[in-house]
Amino acid sequence: WIVIVLGLVASFVVALSIVQVEVVKVVLSFRGRILDVAEGRLDQPIANLNRPNEIGEMSRALQTLQVAAGAREMQAWVKAEVAATTERLQSAEDFPAFATILLSRISQTLDLLYGAFYLADEGHTRFTRVGAFATDVSTEPREFALGEALVGQAAVERRSLQMVSTAEKPLQVSAGVGTVTPACVLFVPVINQDVVLAVIELATSAPVSERQQALLDALL
Repeated sequence: WIVIVLGLVASFVVALSIVQVEVVKVVLSFRGRILDVAEGRLDQPIANLNRPNEIGEMSRALQTLQVAAGAREMQAWVKAEVAATTERLQSAEDFPAFATILLSRISQTLDLLYGAFYLADEGHTRFTRVGAFATDVSTEPREFALGEALVGQAAVERRSLQMVSTAEKPLQVSAGVGTVTPACVLFVPVINQDVVLAVIELATSAPVSERQQALLDALL
């Protein structure tokens, strides 16, 4: 009887520990992730995704909800930023003011080292720098023909071009008393009704994230 009782007690302790580890802790962790999604903390990792049981299915379903909530949050943020930028741009009375406001707004979202706005002429064959951020508008060369350099090439290609800084070929940007190395330089054409109206040049200190790219696409 003593052996039987000790065996039962040991079995009960083992079973209780298994329940504590396999069920209670998992449920508490799952509850915490649900609260994170409900309260907008969408960057928290979800555990147990690879489990081939009901816990794994619930975790994968929660991950789907997390991704969907993140997409909705990003769309709402992009719409709010575009609306704020549009409201600011309405006060611009000429293209230099328009470029200054636009680049200033972009710098609040991107880690911008410098920016430039090249406006197309009436024939859409030459692009002249009419506005800049953290650089002089009159710096030469300030005008590019269609297909000339990366500004003109972005207009020809009708798509964004990107130069990425590497250890072998670092890009150098003047920053007052010294130089800094941008992570990348973007050349973004502004297209309306299949006509390139301008090209925006942006040098950032960090790679452009998916969130930032979504904002750029919406602004364009």
